[in-house]
Amino acid sequence: MDSRYFLVYSILTSFIVAGQTPEYALLGQSIMFNADITTSPEQILWKHDGNKVVEFDGNQEQLYGSYVNRAILDWVSADLEIDQLRYEDSGTYELEVFTKTKLDRSIYKLEVVDKVPEPTITCEMNKGSSSDESGNQATLTCSAELRHSPSLTKFEWSSNGNVQIGRNLTISLGDEHDNEVYSCTVSNPLTKESAVFTAKECYPDEDSSTALIALILIPILLGLAILFFILRCKGLFPKKREEDLEKQAAFDKMKSLILNLL
Repeated sequence: MDSRYFLVYSILTSFIVAGQTPEYALLGQSIMFNADITTSPEQILWKHDGNKVVEFDGNQEQLYGSYVNRAILDWVSADLEIDQLRYEDSGTYELEVFTKTKLDRSIYKLEVVDKVPEPTITCEMNKGSSSDESGNQATLTCSAELRHSPSLTKFEWSSNGNVQIGRNLTISLGDEHDNEVYSCTVSNPLTKESAVFTAKECYPDEDSSTALIALILIPILLGLAILFFILRCKGLFPKKREEDLEKQAAFDKMKSLILNLL
């Protein structure tokens, strides 16, 4: 008879846990579990995933494991507060409250999450598209460096009232589409961050290309000018006076070009 009762109780407990809506709390913050009891307890026991968190025998309490100095038990209400939350605090919490007439059990689910980071948006031209034709398409990708609980993180695109779920979004390019603004929002049950992107940002940045070329050429030209100056000082160019003047003019011209590039 006892074994049957235990089996039925286990099944009911599993059902309650599975159907329990989890509470969410931020990493490093605190959570309060409200016991909601009507009778003053004689003994209290809180467990996390089957392991003891804190126990009160009617006279004194005992904290266990990582909850020492982090958990606070109210001896009258049986409420439990946990500070400085960690990812490993996530899980199932069970409360057992003993009174003179009965034993009450309650189940709580906790999920510790971190703040989502600010997303970044990148663009890739779709195969067969070129930046100078109308009707082209590109794919926007929204990325975020997720540290924990990726299953609780949602990516959402929005533009002109249209919403699409997912990391990737296919967009159209061309004169009538290039000024379209797209927003990507990354969220979890407690926090969210957004970033925006304009369609024309998909095109190659000509200014950046020019700057890159200049960044490569300047050291080369500067090195050649220095080498020429060193060789000239060592007298490796014993030419006539007119040729010296021509070389000096060429050197001055090169120096002026380098200064302009800088």
